[in-house]
Amino acid sequence: MVNGALEILRRERDDAAEHIRTLRARIRDLDSAIGVLEGQPVASKSGRGTGDLKQSVLNKLAEAGEAGGTPKELADNLTRDGRQTSDASVSSTLSRLKAESRVINRNGRWFAAKEQGESQAPESANFDSASWDDLDDDVAF
Repeated sequence: MVNGALEILRRERDDAAEHIRTLRARIRDLDSAIGVLEGQPVASKSGRGTGDLKQSVLNKLAEAGEAGGTPKELADNLTRDGRQTSDASVSSTLSRLKAESRVINRNGRWFAAKEQGESQAPESANFDSASWDDLDDDVAF
């Protein structure tokens, strides 16, 4: 019960942080537009890549195929491709994608879901996926 509540709170925190990032980017865009209308030179963009981090992570997982990837590996690949990001950002993005049933975590490695609603539980066991889902992110003993 506590693990479930903790996961909900973490997901809400991560969603709020994503909203803050989105709003900050929107404010920068509005400031740039105001600057252009006031005759100021356009500020150069930061090194951050364009586009949605969720889609970038999904693309990297699709490229990884059956090998999957850890948050660190995905963050390193995204950074190499010009999208500055951190392991923590990728990890929270993976949590949101998992809530949308778009990715699967198996033994600490993440994989793109093959089809909508693919089970999170190991294929060889008949577990209730609702109770198993809370445990798949935990570190093994």
